[in-house]
Amino acid sequence: MPQRLIEVLVPAADTERVQAIIERSDLAWSWNQSGDGTTVFKLLAPAEQVESILDPLAPIVEGSEGARVLVLPVEAVSPRTDEPEESDGLPLDKAAVQTPAKLSGRISRAELYEDLNDFARVTPAFLVMAVLATVVAAVGLARNSPAVVIGAMVIAPLLGPNMALALATTLGDLELAARALRANVAGFATALAVSLLAGAVWTVDLGASEILSRTVVSFEEILLALATGTAGALAVTTGVSSSLVGVMVAVALLPPLVIASMLLVQGNGVQAANAFLMLAVNVVCVNLSGVVTFYVQG
Repeated sequence: MPQRLIEVLVPAADTERVQAIIERSDLAWSWNQSGDGTTVFKLLAPAEQVESILDPLAPIVEGSEGARVLVLPVEAVSPRTDEPEESDGLPLDKAAVQTPAKLSGRISRAELYEDLNDFARVTPAFLVMAVLATVVAAVGLARNSPAVVIGAMVIAPLLGPNMALALATTLGDLELAARALRANVAGFATALAVSLLAGAVWTVDLGASEILSRTVVSFEEILLALATGTAGALAVTTGVSSSLVGVMVAVALLPPLVIASMLLVQGNGVQAANAFLMLAVNVVCVNLSGVVTFYVQG
């Protein structure tokens, strides 16, 4: 598990309260310095332990003007710190700071929120990537080329907004949900517009395997969407690279949208409706499994 450097700035009057929380956390390294009426604490902690420190600090930080907490990633530590051994017999004061984050090996809610909040923004780069991914997917589908379709998935920016929406649903955060919905709508609308144009340029073969597999909603497709949503949520909560998981999510979402749009332009209404149905099922399944995974992760 990666480590984090936590910096806590509080008024001097709160020094003892913060120090008590730190002592209960049993950290490998901590340091503090006082001056000008404030105290700065620096703590080195495993990423999975950050939440157990931030939660008790929250009332102090929120109730003190000028108090701040920063959480920074740590690339390396020298000399290396030993991993704490797992123990079922924790003392009462140590057990009091254990949280689901410690038990599930995930990063803190604060880090997770900031990561996904960035993905829920509609930026020019996000829209350009959506356009490029759609163009590449349309070419791959017209050629019935799985390799080209997979290439489109690599650059499709669909993982972040959907995982942000799942997190917002889990936390009941309406502001994050609104931003995530805007990002999702912007991404899908961009892909839809480009796909409609692509449908007027390239003709798709209804008998091609890449087309047939995205116009029939089957149990396997539902299972795929559920698995990709779970994998996406696990990737973001554990702080590992989510690029490959992003490809899986894009596979479940972008091709059905592109195929449905192209078929609609070419007058194949029934197949287009089936592809749109698959898209709707996949969106629901990805977000549902994401919510369940976030809930299980505490």
